[in-house]
Amino acid sequence: MIEELVEAIGQKNPRQRRPVEAALSTLHDEERRDLSAWVRHALSRGNSATSLAAAYDLVVRDTLREQVYFRRHGRYRHTSFADVASDVYFSPVYMQQYMEGLALTGFFWENHVVLRRFLLHALARLPRVRRYLEVGPGHGLHLAAAARLGCAESFEAIDLSPTSVALCNDLLTSGALGALPAVHVREADFLGADVDGPFGIVVMGEVLEHVERPDLFLVRARELLSDGGHLLCTTCIDAPAIDHIRHFRSVEEVEALLFDAGLDVIERCVLPHPGLSLAEAAAQRLAVNVGFVARTRPRA
Repeated sequence: MIEELVEAIGQKNPRQRRPVEAALSTLHDEERRDLSAWVRHALSRGNSATSLAAAYDLVVRDTLREQVYFRRHGRYRHTSFADVASDVYFSPVYMQQYMEGLALTGFFWENHVVLRRFLLHALARLPRVRRYLEVGPGHGLHLAAAARLGCAESFEAIDLSPTSVALCNDLLTSGALGALPAVHVREADFLGADVDGPFGIVVMGEVLEHVERPDLFLVRARELLSDGGHLLCTTCIDAPAIDHIRHFRSVEEVEALLFDAGLDVIERCVLPHPGLSLAEAAAQRLAVNVGFVARTRPRA
C-alpha cells in the first residue's frame, strides 16, 4: 500500500521519489504502521493512490511557489486571514486536498517527522490530566494519536474549517488508529468561541503562523489552562506557505510571545533546514521549525 503510494508520487513528480523513499527508511515501526493505517483510511473514503499523490504534490508545489515569492520579495505573500480564508479554509475541495497532503508531510518531511515525535513524547511524559484541548487539529492525526496515548480523561478540539472538522471526526471514529476515547470536535473560531476551562493541556500544532494575532491566541490559551497546566505548540520561522500570514523571524520572537502570555518554556525543539545550522538557516532565510512545551505561571 505504501509502495503503491510512493510509486504514484514518483509518477506525479519524479523529483519527490527519492526524498520520500529516504524519509520512509527513517520512520519508526509505529510511524510506519500509522502511515499505513492513515492511507487505508484515506482509500476507504474514496481516495486512490493517484489522488493522494496529487494531494502531496499540491502541498509541495504550493510551498515551493511561496518560497520563490519569499526569496524575491523578502516577505510572505499574504498577511491577513481574509487573504486566504475563502480559497483555503472554506474551500471544501482545496482544503481536503491540502489536509491530505499535509498529513503525508508528517511522515515524508524530516522536520515534520521530528516535530511529531517531539509532541507525542512530551505528551507521554506529562502527568495525565483531566481535560485536553487541541486548537486547529487540521487532518486530525495528532489529535487521534494524543487520544490513543490516553494523556487525559477527556478530549476536545476546535477548528474553524468545516472540512477539517469533518476529516477529524471521520478519522477519530473510523478505528483506523485503534480504539479511541470519545473526542468532541467542534467548528468555531477559537478567539470568539465560548470555551469553558480549565484544561490541563492545550495543543496548538502549526497554528500561530496562520493567524493575524498569535499573541491573542496564546493569551486565550493561558486563560483556559489551569495553573501548572501545559501548552504544547509548534510553529515556523522564515517558512512561507500558501496560508501562512504571520512571519516569525526568530526563535526568540516566539518565546517572547509565550512569556508575555504567562507561559514559561520548559522544553524546546529547534529544527533548522535539514543539513544547516540555525545560524546558517537564519543567514539564508531558510525555514526553521520549532516546538515548545510551556508551563503556565501562577496568576497574580
